[in-house]
Amino acid sequence: MLGLAVVVTLVSLMFGRSLGTELIPEMHQGRFTIEAALPVGTPIENTVVEVKRLDSILGEHPEIRDAYTTVGADRRADTASDEGEHTARIRVQM
Repeated sequence: MLGLAVVVTLVSLMFGRSLGTELIPEMHQGRFTIEAALPVGTPIENTVVEVKRLDSILGEHPEIRDAYTTVGADRRADTASDEGEHTARIRVQM
């Protein structure tokens, strides 16, 4: 019985190595986020100008369906310490 268990284990290991492994499959949701950060202390007006340049570049791509932009960040409990008037986030939907 012990010999049979060893043989089954060895055969399982041999065939198990040839199987592909993927614990969490890659999901393509057709969207991604662009995070931009200018130097700390940059006025929000300058951040808006830079984000408009990024928006115009994104607008040149017909496969982009929608883009939602957030410039700056309110100081709340869930706001990261490095976010502020100098940061922006663009959510792009393909």
